[in-house]
Amino acid sequence: MKSKPSILVLGAGIQGICVALALRKRGYRVTVIEQMPDLMLRASLRNEGKIHLGFVYANDASFQTSALMLRAALQFAPLFEAWLETPVDWRALCSTPFVYLVMRDSMLASEKIHAHYERLQNGLQEMIDAGEAANYLGNDLRDKKLWKRSDSATAQWFAPAHVGEFIDTVEVALNREQFRNRIGAALTTMPEIKLHYGHRIEHIERRAEGFCVQGTRADGTGWHRSADLVINCLWEGRLALDEQLGITPPRAFVMRLKYRLLVEPCAGLKNLPSLTMVLGRYGDVVQHTRGLTYLSWYPACLRGWSSGIIPPREWDDVCAGKPPKEIAHQVARETLNAFDEIVPGLGASRVHTVDGGVIYSWGETDIDDHTSKLHTRHEIGYTEHDGYYSVDTGKFTCAPMFAEQLVRELDG
Repeated sequence: MKSKPSILVLGAGIQGICVALALRKRGYRVTVIEQMPDLMLRASLRNEGKIHLGFVYANDASFQTSALMLRAALQFAPLFEAWLETPVDWRALCSTPFVYLVMRDSMLASEKIHAHYERLQNGLQEMIDAGEAANYLGNDLRDKKLWKRSDSATAQWFAPAHVGEFIDTVEVALNREQFRNRIGAALTTMPEIKLHYGHRIEHIERRAEGFCVQGTRADGTGWHRSADLVINCLWEGRLALDEQLGITPPRAFVMRLKYRLLVEPCAGLKNLPSLTMVLGRYGDVVQHTRGLTYLSWYPACLRGWSSGIIPPREWDDVCAGKPPKEIAHQVARETLNAFDEIVPGLGASRVHTVDGGVIYSWGETDIDDHTSKLHTRHEIGYTEHDGYYSVDTGKFTCAPMFAEQLVRELDG
């Protein structure tokens, strides 16, 4: 029988880890190269960790983004459990369910938001009727409503001057640190996956026999690896490596540097639900049953905007958890002040962490533009270039589904 090709996976964020697990499940041996000292320590760690069901993309009239997110979300848990070959206690890893706050100055009226959410409900039912599973992080969604208008008790948390309506959903986020630890522990039992941490990737070259990837280690020494196939799962560094092989983005794109806070709310807000505010330049609160609360207020936390193939060098320390102190203090102060106007008392939260990560997406204008491509995320996935694969994950939610699709195609 023909032996399986050697494969290099570039990046140990959520996408690279998913690809490595999917390859191992099909009998491949794979080498993963990562610049950080461990897996999932950059963008995969510093976002809100939401496993999107499609609610936040109500301004995509085509519905393609929400349909993609819904399908990806329902594959997330089954794929990980298949790859890990064991059940996962998802409830222990999940946040409280999100309440969506329809803001009084929302870009979309409540009626349009309701219509979009009902379209999601119908999309779920069509998938169920077609025999597809409805396992959302261990929650069987058959015969369940994805959303409903919240009862009046929810209003106690919020300032009525800012919030017009409250919508309960079944959507949740993962505790990224706990999830990362769970996956890392499983990888220690998988000798088929070789993990090379502390290896910065700088150059790739196509050769007659495959590819050669080179870079430097954390101590400054050089390294190189050769393989038959390369799967580029980098995040902010993906486009620069693609360009070395003559692969350029097909449309306008933007990289945004977005900060987050991890806080401990005051005692009176311990039972505050997770929140997403729609639709516009607002923010998110992710409340975990164990651990710190995530806050991000977009107008205060957006601290960088670039259309360059390589993001600005000064972003790197932020993405590695080492932001400039002055900016971190400013972000924290502005974020807490903004949230305190909407959720009185949240501004008194004790701040534990301020850092950030890069958001990569198609588009040129910000989300306050109704026509901005930032309101969509369906033109994503992987592309193949004669043995070189480049994966645009788009959203954390989509990583397992794209990994499975790629490896199935690779396996013929």
